Amino acid sequence: LTDGITKVVDVSGSNIDRFSVNPNPATHSATIGLKLSEEEPIELSFYDISGNEIWRNLTNRTNNFSQTLDLTKFSAGVYTIAVKTSKETLTKKLSIEH
Repeated sequence: LTDGITKVVDVSGSNIDRFSVNPNPATHSATIGLKLSEEEPIELSFYDISGNEIWRNLTNRTNNFSQTLDLTKFSAGVYTIAVKTSKETLTKKLSIEH
């Protein structure tokens, strides 16, 4: 049996201060914004609903990142954007509507 709590996360070691995807839902483009507490390389990945990686971007050391994605080549649907640092991986859902 479970009490409904599946995982407790200690965020005190987090180095991601802000992770945003705007607009959401999006039609033609969306901007990923990321602010880290310290400079380090980051990896961004974009996954379709089946979990297939369809885009990846590796950056050099940074603590402030912004990138606009052209969404016109992707079908309408729900996608996952993952941001990976040396300490953690965070995800956000992005809905594309055409």
